[in-house]
Amino acid sequence: MIDTRLILLEGLPGTGKTTNSDFLRIQLELNGNKANWIHEVSCPHPTSFFDEANFTYNEYDEFLKLNPKFADILNDNAIFRLNTLGINLLEIEWKFIDIIDEKLFKALRQYDV
Repeated sequence: MIDTRLILLEGLPGTGKTTNSDFLRIQLELNGNKANWIHEVSCPHPTSFFDEANFTYNEYDEFLKLNPKFADILNDNAIFRLNTLGINLLEIEWKFIDIIDEKLFKALRQYDV
């Protein structure tokens, strides 16, 4: 079992959310805890499942067998989780529109959650 905690800070713009969350991260690390700081607009974002193709590892292996020439791009952009992995469809489309064909986008969209 993975023991994790999620701490969220909210507030109006300019009230110190970023500053205080960084102080909190530093203190957690000084106390021997592993801490990751993630900005709300980070992409890919670990809590955002919008516009994301979501695969089980078996589904992903089969998908790569059908699309081997795109394996490096997909692997570099995959968000690996405990039992599944996700690929941010907008990120792939924005970064690789000239490389990846519409057939692959269509196939990825079939896994959109």
